[in-house]
Amino acid sequence: MEPRSQPKTATEMQRMRKGRNLVLLGIIAGLVVLFYVLTLVKIGGAS
Repeated sequence: MEPRSQPKTATEMQRMRKGRNLVLLGIIAGLVVLFYVLTLVKIGGAS
């Protein structure tokens, strides 16, 4: 695995942080959708 490059400027640091935040947002949104679907399947199967 390649070592992570260090940001040289504040703008570059903000860009890297924004990228990581967007990845985390995607992961969290995916989990929310997964739990929602699983809940619907579980409730739908009970009736």
